[in-house]
Amino acid sequence: MVTSINSSTKFAQHKTSNTPVKEYRPSNWDEFETIDTLPSWVYENHEVPNSIEECKAKISRIKHTIADIDLQIEIKAAELASEGGSEQQFNSWKATALRAKQSQNYVLNAYSYWLELNSHGALDLSKKFNMLVGLLIEDPVDFVSRAQILLD
Repeated sequence: MVTSINSSTKFAQHKTSNTPVKEYRPSNWDEFETIDTLPSWVYENHEVPNSIEECKAKISRIKHTIADIDLQIEIKAAELASEGGSEQQFNSWKATALRAKQSQNYVLNAYSYWLELNSHGALDLSKKFNMLVGLLIEDPVDFVSRAQILLD
């Protein structure tokens, strides 16, 4: 699996300016589930897990992505050493890769924190109710399967 080294933040171009403007998307995370030192885009661009199992899967995926970024850095360094490429270009590329890794670590921290808060027992009834209401409002195509996961 090849992972893009672009950051997870989504940008929209403002019509009157060449400056990227952050696209605002409201967070559906409860405030007590967030880490206040993480950038807000972490919660705006990533959904709250519906279950402990889903959260563990997301954490696993992110860990694999981080490992892939590390591998890409090693490969590029080896190519530079063997092919004699531009060290300046490599360092510029490496800085981009490290920013992507940092972004993935932010998301990993958010999901790990959510897992820690929610894994010591079943989600409380009021939280399940609120999540079910959110699903009803969202009306996703996979409503039945998501509701079943939530209620199991």
